[in-house]
Amino acid sequence: KASSPVYLYLENDNPQLLPADELWGQSVWAADEWIHKKHQDPQIRIAAIGVGAEKGVLYSAIVNDLHRAAGRSGVGTVMGSKNLKAVAIRGTKGVAGIHDPAAFMKATQAGKKVLADNAVTGQGLPMYGTQVLMNVINEMGAMPTRNWRESQFENASAISGEAMHEPRESDGKPNLVRNGACFGCTIACGRISTIDPEHFSLQGEGKERYKVASGGLEYEAAWALGSDTGVGDIDALT
Repeated sequence: KASSPVYLYLENDNPQLLPADELWGQSVWAADEWIHKKHQDPQIRIAAIGVGAEKGVLYSAIVNDLHRAAGRSGVGTVMGSKNLKAVAIRGTKGVAGIHDPAAFMKATQAGKKVLADNAVTGQGLPMYGTQVLMNVINEMGAMPTRNWRESQFENASAISGEAMHEPRESDGKPNLVRNGACFGCTIACGRISTIDPEHFSLQGEGKERYKVASGGLEYEAAWALGSDTGVGDIDALT
């Protein structure tokens, strides 16, 4: 454990533990902005923890590049217990040292074909994201509903992956804008979505302050914040 807050900065093969006193007690967003500004490099990739992890909340996550989270098993709490606020990485040398580049690329293409030819990874997930599960699991009678008291949700179809493609009555636009993918992934099951601007935009002093664009809706959020709480409004969940 570090004696005071630190973050690990790794540039190519040069690791450094640097002071993070200014970051301790700050949000993941603030830490990410601070590290990028300090090192003057927008290409740095950052995994960081928030205040909950610092204080030992047992289900704390590690947030990667602000938009992805390692949220299982309280791994963020482990970082917090070590006084480790963040891990920031920058590589500039490319990938080298592959023994047989041609064989490597051949194996890569074969792996991509396996994914593309599969009905789930080649069709279902790219088209509907993890929300492809919503209607399927609901029909099976295994949808967490109203704090797990029920196993089917009457509005499952309204917050499903299929619903994200349907045009809204207000402006004729779908909830889904485009797919999103983690680095190097050919499936691209992520969703980039917007809500009806008349539905949940916040107003301040007569001027619009906020319009929602988000990464989602994904299955975990849809059941945890949707069916399990009785919410069947896709704009509210997005």
